[in-house]
Amino acid sequence: RLRARMETLHPLLDRFMEEHAYGRVLGRGGALSIRMRELCTVAVLAGQPDVAPQMTSHVYGSLNVGATIEEVRAVVEQARLVFGEEAFASASTTLTEVSTRAGRRVLAAPL
Repeated sequence: RLRARMETLHPLLDRFMEEHAYGRVLGRGGALSIRMRELCTVAVLAGQPDVAPQMTSHVYGSLNVGATIEEVRAVVEQARLVFGEEAFASASTTLTEVSTRAGRRVLAAPL
């Protein structure tokens, strides 16, 4: 959806995002696999307020590149230790919504 909105604003903006922002960052080889890069992105987003759309996108991205819902949940739970309960609650809500839409059950987080 983000790319469709960018293309509506200006086709070259969408192309720039694909080639330079996403393509170079997510498409490059290196020490981390695409699966691990997506999980790292989820970890960073789990600690930020007001990023539910981005969190949703990257949870789906993680699942699409081979991460399990349990791995994504574990990343969110670890982020809880760094970012606190409020950030965890928001990230956990997003994760639960995505897993429900994706037809996957998410194990409840321990309290």
